[in-house]
Amino acid sequence: MGGHWKNTRTATRDQGTKRGRGRQKQPVFGILCRHGQVRAEIVENVEAAPLQPLISRKVRKGSIVCSDSRRAYPGIASKGFVHRMVDHGERE
Repeated sequence: MGGHWKNTRTATRDQGTKRGRGRQKQPVFGILCRHGQVRAEIVENVEAAPLQPLISRKVRKGSIVCSDSRRAYPGIASKGFVHRMVDHGERE
């Protein structure tokens, strides 16, 4: 698995050193509504600054917001939503 950087395939070198699943994919933010309706929007960034205003615009206050434990979601409860989290690290 190790080896010299110069021996790495060109395609791999061009991708850089950032690793992980989905790192080259366009992020999509989605909301699953009652009755199975899905609202999805392409986002440039999955941090709190762009996502929390999206949630505030698309979700009615008092609604239950279920999310993973990503850092973009803390503080949602203080904005009038009921926040439930799933911890994927705990295999939930």
